[in-house]
Amino acid sequence: MAIRHSFKHEEAHEPATEKASRNAFRDGIFVAIGNPKSLIYMVTLIQPFVDPGKSIGWQIALLAIVALVINLIAGALYIFAGRQLARTLDSPNTRRWVDRGIGAVFLLIGGLILADLLGSAPGGQI
Repeated sequence: MAIRHSFKHEEAHEPATEKASRNAFRDGIFVAIGNPKSLIYMVTLIQPFVDPGKSIGWQIALLAIVALVINLIAGALYIFAGRQLARTLDSPNTRRWVDRGIGAVFLLIGGLILADLLGSAPGGQI
């Protein structure tokens, strides 16, 4: 049935109904502040770059700002790539070929697992 569905020409495409948050940047900052990984990152990765002979607070603040700028640039690249991917996948024809490709990968993985099971079973039997 899944294979038959994959080769159908008409496919219902429902547009996204959820609207993007107008305050996504603010929401992201709150999530980042509440994330304990940020604190662990600051303590473990930035600490070796701090000179204990100088003012530690300013060094940590400067390194945190540098990390923030790098993260903002990386985030902007993710946003750009996501928009491009969404535009590409908006086409039903493209989506159908992506679904077929993913299905082929799953079939390949299943075949490899079966071959491994048959090869490792005593007497070649499961």
